[in-house]
Amino acid sequence: MTFAPTLALTTVPARSEPAAQAFVFLHGILGSGANWRGFAKRLLASERACTAGSEGWLVDLRMHGRSLHLAPPHTVSACAEDLAQLQSARARRVHAVLGHSFGGKVALAYAAAHPEGLEHVIVVDSNPGPSAAGSETTERVLELLRVAPPRFASREAFTAHLVGAGLEPGVVAWLAMNLVARDDGLAFRLDLTAIEALLADYLRVDLFSFVEAPPPAFAGRIVVVAGGRSPTLDPSARARVLAASARDPGRVALEIVPGAGHWVHVDAPDALHQVVCRHLDA
Repeated sequence: MTFAPTLALTTVPARSEPAAQAFVFLHGILGSGANWRGFAKRLLASERACTAGSEGWLVDLRMHGRSLHLAPPHTVSACAEDLAQLQSARARRVHAVLGHSFGGKVALAYAAAHPEGLEHVIVVDSNPGPSAAGSETTERVLELLRVAPPRFASREAFTAHLVGAGLEPGVVAWLAMNLVARDDGLAFRLDLTAIEALLADYLRVDLFSFVEAPPPAFAGRIVVVAGGRSPTLDPSARARVLAASARDPGRVALEIVPGAGHWVHVDAPDALHQVVCRHLDA
């Protein structure tokens, strides 16, 4: 694990050394960079010229993973500036950013504020515009974590508690990645007040202006990927992305992954891999 001035990250080595650029992967709310490890390794190991010298950065966004104890404000914009600080500290060009859900909006905010050198912005099941509420699963998870015991005797006890409250075992296994050992048992390490602040800002912020009219300084391509079964990118949002793509097909694209829900990289990893590779090679 490597620490920048603010953010923790795990790196995926470039296929050809020395690495000349970075491909950044950003997780969703309550996640961590590790969520994208398998996908990133497969993508960066593939034989394509555009990623040959790309080092993967699996970033823990602020107040997630090991990027804890950062000062407020906890906003999408602050996350984007954290990423810019990371890029500056590591002195490497970021040529591609892929973000899922909350991380997708951070990717757009970063690209809007720091477009120079970026070639690819890939937004996976994230609405660029404002939303009335988070997903039912996210809202339910936060509600249950708020009233959960502060300590658990074991991972099994944590799992039994949340599965018993109605969460899917797969969701609970993912949440359990945030358990840490304390003297008196296992604790959930994330600051829920900070997480709720980040989620509230994610729902509020509108970054459609960047998607619909990318600034001249951004010479890259925006790809918005939606899970076919996911309601995150609602019909109105899909129509706006499609309209932007029709106006400027070389710079904006919408991709629907049939059969996938919100967790596109889990539900349909092969299909998402193909979508990303197609646009990287375009």
